[in-house]
Amino acid sequence: MKQREVRLWIREHRLSFCGLVETKVKAVNKEKVLQNISRGWEAFCNHLSSPNGRIWVCWDPAFVSVSMIEENEQAIHCRVQEAGKAWSCFVSVIYGDNCQGKRESLWADLISCSSLFRGSPWLVLGYFNAIRNQNSRVGGSREWLSWMDSPDECINEAELDDLKFGGHFFTWSNRREEGPIMRKLDRVLANADWENRFSGSEATFFPLLQ
Repeated sequence: MKQREVRLWIREHRLSFCGLVETKVKAVNKEKVLQNISRGWEAFCNHLSSPNGRIWVCWDPAFVSVSMIEENEQAIHCRVQEAGKAWSCFVSVIYGDNCQGKRESLWADLISCSSLFRGSPWLVLGYFNAIRNQNSRVGGSREWLSWMDSPDECINEAELDDLKFGGHFFTWSNRREEGPIMRKLDRVLANADWENRFSGSEATFFPLLQ
């Protein structure tokens, strides 16, 4: 999404917190771009791990405070607290690597975080670049290799599960009329503490961009 589109999206949905992935914005341009998106907001980026800052966590300090827990090439983990301190939670914004081997470190990272965040609401969302099971794909090869089990094994071991969601199931396609391929590569996951504290919360997946 372009900067203007992000700005309008924030206004339309009255957001006070958001995660952006595949931003392709260098560190030197961070503040300028952030103010173009939403004036007065603050942000964490993973420029230390990725020169182009593949992941951004942005928020309006009038409504929430955010503290960084850890950042790496595929994730930013942070603590989010409501301005009045009525509630707090942990949020992980994910952008999985194209390389299957590198994604193994993401799965290990999430499992490690599950111990750190246990006992607190934890939300994990973003582009995982991997499917959870056979039902998460249509078209293309039907081959299922052993390493493809890793995302589901990670989710189970980290004691996470898909947050209730509506909208479109598939979040990626090859955009072809002949031989279409569709995949669910984006997910919103939550632990039991999130479900207990924020019962009724729901994710919405919008139509694929053309």
